[in-house]
Amino acid sequence: MRFQLNKTQLNLTQSSPLHLLHHQLRDFLTGRLWLRNQSFLRSETIDQQIKLGYVEVIPGIQLISTTNHLFSKEKWQCNRCRNINQHFFACFHCAKCEQTCVYCRHCINMGRVSSCTQLIKWIGPPKKIVTKGNTFIWEGTFTPQQEKASVELIESVRLSKDHLTHAVCGAGKTEILFPAIAECLKCHKRVCVATPRTDVVLELAPRIQKVFPQTFVQALYGGAEVDKRYSQLIIATTHQLYRFEEAFDVVIVDEADAFPYTFDQTLQEAVQKAKKPEAPILYVTATPSDELKIGLIKARADILLFLEDIIHTLCQCRVLIHCSVIKRN
Repeated sequence: MRFQLNKTQLNLTQSSPLHLLHHQLRDFLTGRLWLRNQSFLRSETIDQQIKLGYVEVIPGIQLISTTNHLFSKEKWQCNRCRNINQHFFACFHCAKCEQTCVYCRHCINMGRVSSCTQLIKWIGPPKKIVTKGNTFIWEGTFTPQQEKASVELIESVRLSKDHLTHAVCGAGKTEILFPAIAECLKCHKRVCVATPRTDVVLELAPRIQKVFPQTFVQALYGGAEVDKRYSQLIIATTHQLYRFEEAFDVVIVDEADAFPYTFDQTLQEAVQKAKKPEAPILYVTATPSDELKIGLIKARADILLFLEDIIHTLCQCRVLIHCSVIKRN
């Protein structure tokens, strides 16, 4: 069996350098699909973890067979962004392997993935999530309609059902998410709040960190410094989900209507790839597309229509005028 190795074979005593490196690699790679040449550990250390059966190596680019009616043919696929559009693949003479390599131009901003590139992922014993210290501090109050929306979200999380919250800007969508996130953290679940826009990540991360002050909240976007520690709560752009696979127990897609998420199939597939097989996706948007709504109805999801009429007064009051839930049994 892969994990039937004793501590003598592993030399993983609590004080050994190998023990520390083992846990560093586990914490970082859990749920991640990472370029081996971008790892913070030496190649020899990674080789050791591969031999122990804790790290799996995946080719960056591979040929896949596709069938179209009467014809079958092979296509290139990038195993990081899952792109299969052949327009985004190109060849070059690789100095590393001294052969002609194919690389993916679709996700090249994250570091080049080519046919001789190795991606690594953690397949060893999972990280044990400890919920001690996940304090939820929020002094706001909900209207009855907001409370109903929040309860519906928590119920969808408990039932592992996809959920759509449709609300206009200023309806308090972010605050409605707080109790659902708190429920996830309390139940040892790993959560990702994903959005197509970097500026939304930069706005959400400090707000969510303030509400969960004892939880390590990691913000991931292009150019951000990646912390080596394990994070139970990640705020990321949807592009960053190319680097994750079966990582999250719950994925929240904020501004699911925003460009380029709605126009890039690989970003939508990245969300699916980043979540665990039974994990729900909670969509939050002011303008859901017909495609999204129809897809969720077919998937027997809960759809929450949450409309707000903003009354401009000296007090800038906001009144919720309609709230309904459509369920499919």
